[in-house]
Amino acid sequence: MITIPDQSSAGVIWSVLAVLAGVLFLVAFVVWARSRDRSIVSLGWFVVMVAIPILGPAGYLVDSRRRARLAASGHKAEDSDYVGSAGTARSTTHDGERR
Repeated sequence: MITIPDQSSAGVIWSVLAVLAGVLFLVAFVVWARSRDRSIVSLGWFVVMVAIPILGPAGYLVDSRRRARLAASGHKAEDSDYVGSAGTARSTTHDGERR
């Protein structure tokens, strides 16, 4: 049998979600503010954190950990490679050499 929660339990659920969203945003904002990255990608993540309450901050925290692991291993993040090469078309000759 499916039961519909009463008003008090629905209010508790929304309160918990609001607190979770606030804590996640606060943690993600502190991580973002302490980051030295001030690229357009970082600004985009800030907009996503504000626009999508729970998923935005959670996604940023996951992505920042991924970027930290890549930096520690000596690899560049894909986003910076893309931004750095934007607008530079590369072509190759028929034998595979770059022009």
